[in-house]
Amino acid sequence: MNSIPEKTAGGIVYTPCVDLKDAEDEFVVYADMPGVDPKGIEVSLEGEILTITGKVVPLEIGGLPLIYREYNTGDYELAYRLSDNVDRDKITAVIKDGVLTLTLAKAEAVKPRKIEIKAA
Repeated sequence: MNSIPEKTAGGIVYTPCVDLKDAEDEFVVYADMPGVDPKGIEVSLEGEILTITGKVVPLEIGGLPLIYREYNTGDYELAYRLSDNVDRDKITAVIKDGVLTLTLAKAEAVKPRKIEIKAA
């Protein structure tokens, strides 16, 4: 996967911090997206571009305006260009505790396999 420039949008847009794991049969992407409601996440695939977006609803505490904040809130956006190593029909996404987990199954052609040895 190669990172490509993100789209511009109104307001603050952050690139989520991402970890990538290369497992035997799949690539797993962990994207930190704190403050994003599961209904506010969209993962789309257009051609070879996988795009992740997340909308953050500003936090209200008891209906009172905040007078101090230690971090800014904003939406998230990230896009990757997928290689032919990924089976595009077998991409799954799960959000839990502010971490989006994408599982990208490897294409059969790149999965490791054992070669049978025959006695002559």
